[in-house]
Amino acid sequence: MADIVTRDNFVEAETAHYFREQLEKAPVNQYFHNREPVDIGTQIIIRSNVDLVYSYAVVDVTEEARFSLAPSEV
Repeated sequence: MADIVTRDNFVEAETAHYFREQLEKAPVNQYFHNREPVDIGTQIIIRSNVDLVYSYAVVDVTEEARFSLAPSEV
């Protein structure tokens, strides 16, 4: 049974929704790289830039976390 979303719990419900969507694409602590152009129907970030490649991750920081990125080739 789904919980009812109200003004009081909207932020938590929306966050949980985005986490569930991300976890369908990649497990915890792994990036998902969206290599397709963003359009209004598939954007996750409101008013996404259509000329960028977006990457997402749900990261478990309960112990410790370190992020690193490879140098850009641009």
